[in-house]
Amino acid sequence: MKSFKRYRFVSASAIIAVCAIAAYFGLKQQSAVGEPRAMLTDPPWCVFGWSKDICDGSLGADAIKEYSCFRVINGSLVECKTVEVNNATLKFTVAGSGAACGNAADVKCDETEKLDGAIYITGDFIFRKNDPCPFRGCWKGEWKLVVDDVTIGFGQGHGTLGTGSHRAPTCIGPANQFCSPDCEKCADVTFIPNSDPPVQGTWFVGLEGCLSGVIDQGPFKSSEVCVVISGTLRTPGSSGEPSNFTSWEFCGASDGTVLAKCEQ
Repeated sequence: MKSFKRYRFVSASAIIAVCAIAAYFGLKQQSAVGEPRAMLTDPPWCVFGWSKDICDGSLGADAIKEYSCFRVINGSLVECKTVEVNNATLKFTVAGSGAACGNAADVKCDETEKLDGAIYITGDFIFRKNDPCPFRGCWKGEWKLVVDDVTIGFGQGHGTLGTGSHRAPTCIGPANQFCSPDCEKCADVTFIPNSDPPVQGTWFVGLEGCLSGVIDQGPFKSSEVCVVISGTLRTPGSSGEPSNFTSWEFCGASDGTVLAKCEQ
C-alpha cells in the first residue's frame, strides 16, 4: 500500500516521448486572447532541466455526471458505469526538487528556478466505476503557470487516472529486462481502511500526465515546456467507492525539460 507522502516515479518514457513529439511538431496552443498559436519548431535549442516537487494540490469541481451505458465488444454487450468530473480544476504549487542529476550533489536536476509557482489545470476527469478494477480513467485539459500572480505560461495536458505504468514487462529475453522498475500494478488504485470503523477509509488514485505548451514571459520567454506530472489523488470514502468525486487532495512530482531557442 502506498503512502500519500511518497512521491511516485516519473520515468514514464512513453509519456515523455509523447510530450517531446507534440512540442517538436508544433501543437497549436490557444493564446490569452483565444487566437491559435503555433509553438516554436525551429532549432537550435538550449535544453534546460525541469525537476519540481508538486505540493499542496487539490482537484475540485462543482458537480459530477454519473451514468451507465453499453458497448458491444467481441460480440458481447458490456455495461459501462462512468463518472465524469467536468470543468474541474487541478491546482498545485511547483518548486525545485533539489535532487541531483549526477554524482556531484551540487549539480541539480532543476535549472528553472524562475518558473517556480503554481499550475492550474482546467478540464475533464473521467473515471471508470464498474468492476473489475474501478476508478481507472483519463483526464485532459488546459493549463497555466502563474508566478508572482502573473500568468507566464500556458498549454495543454492529458494523462491517465488510476493506472500504473512503472511495472516490469513480461517480454522474454535479456534485452527486455532493463525496461522499467517493477513498482506498480497495472491498476494504481488503493483503498486503505480506518481502524474504526473499517468500512470507512481513504482512496488513493494515481495520476500521470504530460504538459506541453509555451512560456511567454520572463527569462524563459519563447520557450517550449515538455514535462510530465505524476502523483496521487486522495479522498475519503467507504470500501465501495470515494464519498465525493469533486474534492481530492494531490501531491507528487514533475520532471522534464524546457526548450529555449538559442540566441547566439
